[in-house]
Amino acid sequence: MKYSNEKSYLVIGLGNTLLCDDAVGPLVVRKAKTSLQKKFGARIDFMENDSSSFDLLFAMTGYCKVLIIDSMLTKKCDPGTCLFFNVEDLKPVAANGYVNSHGISLPALIEAGRLFGYQMPDECLILGIEVLDITTFSSEMTEPVSTSLDSVITKIEDTLLTWIESGNSA
Repeated sequence: MKYSNEKSYLVIGLGNTLLCDDAVGPLVVRKAKTSLQKKFGARIDFMENDSSSFDLLFAMTGYCKVLIIDSMLTKKCDPGTCLFFNVEDLKPVAANGYVNSHGISLPALIEAGRLFGYQMPDECLILGIEVLDITTFSSEMTEPVSTSLDSVITKIEDTLLTWIESGNSA
């Protein structure tokens, strides 16, 4: 499929920068943009998104592959732990109403985009970062989450390298 966006890949950080660890998505993407933009050049877009639902649909439109960085609060792993998911992994969880912190579940959003005729990505990965606190109003993240940022950026870089080396861009 030929993509309308001249850039092939999007890294998007979701979250609210005023809610303690919920800021991890936007803050890590901001830091990744600073450290990785030169290396990857014009093929990659970095974006922060603190809104919900259909804004994300419009942001993803036209990209070949999208990597979403977001906080997760499972209490099943240590804060700062990073886990990858694809959209299919989220469908059973979203069906139970557990994945909906941004207004509409990601599987439903992508499906709606396709139904509406938008050019949705062929691949969408989610990099979830386990957090401690997403309810306290604070511009500071907790220590275990803030110290995980460099390892998250390494995972972003590795993912982008894999995508580029696979040659499956636009």
